[in-house]
Amino acid sequence: MRPTPTPQATDAPDGDMPEPSYTVAPAPFNRPDADIILVSSDHIKFSCHKAILSIASPFFADMFSLPQPTLDPNSSLTDAVLLPLSERGRIIHDLLRLVYPVVAPPLDVLGHTVDVVRAGRKYQMADHLRRIAEDALNRLSYEQPLESYVRCCRFEMEENASRAARSLFLPAGYFPVPAQAVKIQQAALASIHNGTMQGLGTITAGAYFRLRQYIRQMSTPKNLPNPHHQFVYPASKNYVARNSSTEDVDGSDWVHSCDLFERRPADVFVCSATSLNCRIPAHRFILSLFSPILADEIAASTVVEDGHTLIYLPEDARVLCDLLRFSYGTGSYLPPDNVNVNVNVAWFIDIFAAAQKYAMPAVMGTLRTAFQPSLKSDPLPAYFVAIACGWTDEAEQAALSVMDQDVPVADVYLPQMERCSARAYQNLLDYCTQYTAAVSKVLDHYRTRDGPRAGVQEAHERISRVLDDILGTTPSSSSAARNRRISEMLAERDLSEEPMDKVDKVCQFRYEPAPQRERLGVLTPIMLGSVAFGLTNVVLNPNNDNCHVYSWI
Repeated sequence: MRPTPTPQATDAPDGDMPEPSYTVAPAPFNRPDADIILVSSDHIKFSCHKAILSIASPFFADMFSLPQPTLDPNSSLTDAVLLPLSERGRIIHDLLRLVYPVVAPPLDVLGHTVDVVRAGRKYQMADHLRRIAEDALNRLSYEQPLESYVRCCRFEMEENASRAARSLFLPAGYFPVPAQAVKIQQAALASIHNGTMQGLGTITAGAYFRLRQYIRQMSTPKNLPNPHHQFVYPASKNYVARNSSTEDVDGSDWVHSCDLFERRPADVFVCSATSLNCRIPAHRFILSLFSPILADEIAASTVVEDGHTLIYLPEDARVLCDLLRFSYGTGSYLPPDNVNVNVNVAWFIDIFAAAQKYAMPAVMGTLRTAFQPSLKSDPLPAYFVAIACGWTDEAEQAALSVMDQDVPVADVYLPQMERCSARAYQNLLDYCTQYTAAVSKVLDHYRTRDGPRAGVQEAHERISRVLDDILGTTPSSSSAARNRRISEMLAERDLSEEPMDKVDKVCQFRYEPAPQRERLGVLTPIMLGSVAFGLTNVVLNPNNDNCHVYSWI
């Protein structure tokens, strides 16, 4: 039975939003003896019974013990009340069919089944009722392991994500169709190995790294599965997904780094939701100058304590303290026990996000400037920080520095990965792979078993003499070796354009842009400098029209 629409509400008075038109759910959720109406996010009414919902769910039992919402004036059910839910009608319909004594719904679509399982957990449905949906999800996890892994990681369903990952190495007898087990497993493993796994833009780089790590471990002969391997979040107890203080922060300490408070006392206290006892002193005119949003917060606040206006913000107290330091021009302060604090995921990304949230462009610019040294000193974490902050130029520079320093990208885990998408991580892996392959092809083209090809040696000797004159008439052995590398590279560039065309074909980077992100500008085909010849900033054929736009994010 199809849902039947109810008559539309009459026009609302001027200035009021009109009432939405509702659709009546099919049987058995249209009974006249119902005493509660569940309303989905797409305006479908489900006529239900409080007694049945209360028995199936302690969530609804507790809710019905509270004062009830306003009666529905358009309903023929005089004793029924409206209860809006955030789920779509199809999800509520199948969830209720698990609760009522009717035929269970056919849960055979992965995405929809995940939504039903999540709704069942959210509303605390009884275990025996949820088990039908859970079993359906487990079956689909074997049939679509990677799609299931992505969806379960996205919604932080650790147990289901673990089952999907482990299915890649289970015997065929576990699969609904054993004959298809090997084909499913091989296709899934190949897509991970080739970097073509779907849905990377919806999970974190950390979850993707842990999946790859698990596959490497299980691919090792005689390696037993680790029952404690985590996928959605790392197993380390020291990991914190978002910056949160474990101890109280005295917000008054930071004023000693700013002498303005000696000349003019603070008139505002900034309070953090994570540390209610923390009062961070500030000045109304400073906060209003740097952030129009904070200016509105101050103007709207009616809480006053000892003559100070109080504003409450959801950010961590340490983040707010550092945000004010940069606002007052004392942002050069760095905790002495953390040299790399400017690329620490628990500090830099959160403070930049706070500055962006409160529309503080001056602070954002200062943070970006303070971040620059990390691009060379610690390029891999700097890459993920740049991605999280949306800095595409810095992400490109960090990726180049990663290649310069020969960082083992595929083997290194960083907490910053939890703040970036798996797509950004795969882009870096692909870039490193193609970078290395391009360098090898260039070197193979110009080098044979007997040494450089004809014409290269003469050009090398000529350019080497010029460099010796510039760098010194009596170069040391080390500088002579460096001159040789420089001159060899320059000699190769002096050859015909045909070899350069081969380099261009090798170095065409093709990536799909990440969702809702701006694409990066043109990326030079290849920078051989520090990798091939020990140099930096050497660009081959930078004006090539065949370069493709590269998306880091």
